[in-house]
Order: sequence, then structure tokens, then C-alpha cells
Amino acid sequence: LQTVRVARRVSDTLNEYDEEVQKVVGIFAPHLGAGHVFETRTIEWRIVSKAVAVEPLTLKSAPGAPRSPV
Repeated sequence: LQTVRVARRVSDTLNEYDEEVQKVVGIFAPHLGAGHVFETRTIEWRIVSKAVAVEPLTLKSAPGAPRSPV
């Protein structure tokens, strides 16, 4: 049975209390050493607000409007 652990690295930025922040970057097996990290978090995601719902454009003509001959 082999153990797998979470690999963390210290972020470049400090939090609001001037403390170092550890970011999860992947996993590693202690029996192989911390140098063998399998990175699972290669993309950094951003949380954005939901898009504003826009009413669909309706191209209805008025009732009884004449039809175009084209």
C-alpha cells in the first residue's frame, strides 16, 4: 500500500495579514520524495459574475401589417 499526499507550494503573494499562502499544486508519493510532484492544477481559474440576461430580439410585425411582396 502506497500513500499519496497533497503537494503544496508557497504563493508569491501574501494574504491580508501578511502571511504566506500555500497553494495546492498536485499530488506526490512520500516514498518517491517531494521532488516527484504530479501537477494536477496547471490552470488557474477565475470566479466571475454571472452574465446579465438579455431579452431575445423579437421581430414581430404589428397585427394586420401588410406583407412584403418580396
